[in-house]
Amino acid sequence: MWGTRIFFSENARRRAKSEHEAGADVVRRWWCKKYGRPPTDPAYQAATPSALAQELFEDLWVTRDELEKELCDGKGTNEQRERLASVCRALGESPPVFDALADKWDEDIRAGRTPDLTEGWKYHG
Repeated sequence: MWGTRIFFSENARRRAKSEHEAGADVVRRWWCKKYGRPPTDPAYQAATPSALAQELFEDLWVTRDELEKELCDGKGTNEQRERLASVCRALGESPPVFDALADKWDEDIRAGRTPDLTEGWKYHG
């Protein structure tokens, strides 16, 4: 009995590792979370890997755009900045760099004030 359990466990471990290395587990988990359905659902089973990957990337781009808009509107949180960085990495893009001083200058400009561009020198000496 123990030999059988170890055999099945080893096979399951190998399959899981193979799926993870291929990215299949990421797509499967994303789909199940998005639709609230198990991977045995006929809609998931009928979808091609290409179609699933395309839908995943489309969702990532929409999420990236929404997060960027919120952050540019000044409504973003540090958690959203971290999420945006994670989404950008998943898309193969460099995450944006946030600079508090540049953000302050942007805020001044949006408010109709002239930013103090010498302010940066105060931070460096």
